Amino acid sequence: MRANKVDKNHAEIRDALREYGATVIDTSALKNFVDLVVGFNGVTALIEIKSSSKARFTESQLKLIASWKGGILARIEDVDSAIRLLKTMEKT
Repeated sequence: MRANKVDKNHAEIRDALREYGATVIDTSALKNFVDLVVGFNGVTALIEIKSSSKARFTESQLKLIASWKGGILARIEDVDSAIRLLKTMEKT
């Protein structure tokens, strides 16, 4: 059985979120779920990491996105966008 593939920028983004002060649970090994669950300033976000703007969602990711009824579910491609997300979470 093949392990879930993680994007090349996964560790860099995960570590940057932690350094900024977020609680980060790496869920990339789970099937049919996002890569990270992030808690910051009392707000929880689900994050799907992609290596570039050209990277596509899988069918199971699209199903999750379409059915998600919770809070933030974000696509993140780089450290800058990850930090922007946290700054948005600071304001809520």
